Amino acid sequence: MRKTFEKDKKELSAYIKHHRPMQILRDRFVETIIFIGGLSAIIFTAAIFIFVIRESWPFIVGNFNLRSFISSGEWYPVSNVQVRYGASALFVGTLSVTLGSMLFAIPLGLGAAIYIAEFSTGGVS
Repeated sequence: MRKTFEKDKKELSAYIKHHRPMQILRDRFVETIIFIGGLSAIIFTAAIFIFVIRESWPFIVGNFNLRSFISSGEWYPVSNVQVRYGASALFVGTLSVTLGSMLFAIPLGLGAAIYIAEFSTGGVS
């Protein structure tokens, strides 16, 4: 019995010595891929931020009026005569879509929660 244990121990040691470098290489490869993915996400986010600031800088330092931007509904960014930006239409559109989705989602969610809590049996609850 002891000889079998010693033989198995030697075989296991040889297996570990042979396969351990491959596992280390595979782990380093995966770590490198994950690092490159994370770094590229940071670089792309920074590039988008720089692009947006660069493109909007003339508008920000020009004749920007916050009150007219918020209260006006006119949106003519490519007008040759007078460029106008107004965000009230965007705010109203966002608000209406949000309220519409809430009118659909709240009753559906409450109904599902009440069904699961009060009426369902077995694996459903």
